[in-house]
Amino acid sequence: ETILHRRCMGWSWYLSIDMTFAIVGMVLLNVWKKRPLAGWAFAAVLFFCSIALTVEQAIQYKLDYNIMSPSFADYGHYVYTRPYHRFPGYCIGLVTPWALQALDERGFRRGQQQPASPRA
Repeated sequence: ETILHRRCMGWSWYLSIDMTFAIVGMVLLNVWKKRPLAGWAFAAVLFFCSIALTVEQAIQYKLDYNIMSPSFADYGHYVYTRPYHRFPGYCIGLVTPWALQALDERGFRRGQQQPASPRA
């Protein structure tokens, strides 16, 4: 039994993660608005650091994402509830509009087909 099972609202742990991501997202968005390249770099660094930390902890605690594994409860404790392990998914959602805007500025229009190239 973990601490998640002893709460009356066991899902409420995610509210703190949402708030953390909202704050980090506002910082990243403001950096990107002033200096787009710096915003992309900052987001990429956080993205890859989060992945590296997840891999490092999975190796250190010998975690296995397998419901039949004895380490599955440890996975929930060390990985599932930690915000830095959930950041990569949030980061993808945050930077997707940046990528769409960059493509739009380069002439790739959303919802429109590109003209076919003439065949020789």
